[in-house]
Amino acid sequence: MAHYIGFDIGKLTIHYAYYKNGELVQGELKNQLDKIEAFIAQLPSDSHGVMEATGLYHFPLAYALQAQGFILTVVNPAASKGYSQSLLSISKTDASDAVMLQRLGEERQLKGMMLPDKDWQTHRHRLLNLQHLQNDIQKLKNRISELSFHPQPDDLSVMMIEDQLELLQRQQKQLEEKVTQELPQNYQKQLVYGVSVKGIGKKTATFLLLFTQGLKDFSSPKALAKFIGIAPNIYQSGRYQKRGRICKKGHPQLRSLLYNCAKSAKRYNSACKALYEKLRAKGKPHKIAMVAIMHKLVRQFFAVIKNETLYQDDYQLNKG
Repeated sequence: MAHYIGFDIGKLTIHYAYYKNGELVQGELKNQLDKIEAFIAQLPSDSHGVMEATGLYHFPLAYALQAQGFILTVVNPAASKGYSQSLLSISKTDASDAVMLQRLGEERQLKGMMLPDKDWQTHRHRLLNLQHLQNDIQKLKNRISELSFHPQPDDLSVMMIEDQLELLQRQQKQLEEKVTQELPQNYQKQLVYGVSVKGIGKKTATFLLLFTQGLKDFSSPKALAKFIGIAPNIYQSGRYQKRGRICKKGHPQLRSLLYNCAKSAKRYNSACKALYEKLRAKGKPHKIAMVAIMHKLVRQFFAVIKNETLYQDDYQLNKG
């Protein structure tokens, strides 16, 4: 039976909690690789580390544990927060969070996971940097738009903002080219299948493959839709049931790319075009029809990647 160890990770320190001979052991160490390696060297061989995803701060510990052959699980902070609330805890400290994570691992018997290799992490960092660039670009565009309403906008301020915008847009283009040109070799074949879906371009297919590690841990199109953030919110209690808007707890970057793909697919992808026209004929709003096309593209992309085949645009129509 595994000995679960809970780790609450901060920028500077790591709090840990585990049971030894039936007694709770707690402590903290610096979030530095040499301190981490010295700590895990004295852990039992059947230790199973449980930690939250904390941006980049958990990487030194996570990769050190994996390098030494230990099992680890990185949990979604939303999941651990929900578990903590179920315990009706009235206090929250780093030490208590470490205990909570240890308890979560032991009660749920969490399964281990393998971290992606460091080359994939490089690509992931580029994707995240792209996302930050896009956010900054949008902020600058908003500022320029706001200044246009001013009766006497300051020319110097406008010029400086436009210069910043031009710089960020150049960096964005450079980074996008780098990401698409240096796609890992093991994804190259999948890329050929992905771009065969009419409406999905090289950039979107590349980003989908990188963010999902080639759909490695996805068993259905529904799981992929949920990951992207286009799955519907469903609320049901007694006789009351509400099927609301899409759940946006996914990747805004992928969702934005997929929406742009849907605009093309409703014109050139036969199945998507037929679906769009059918929904619009029933009186469905444009946005609902577009989300439906996004789901259709997800199913098509999932199918060609998993079946290792090129997309046939007239397959479903001929089948019908």
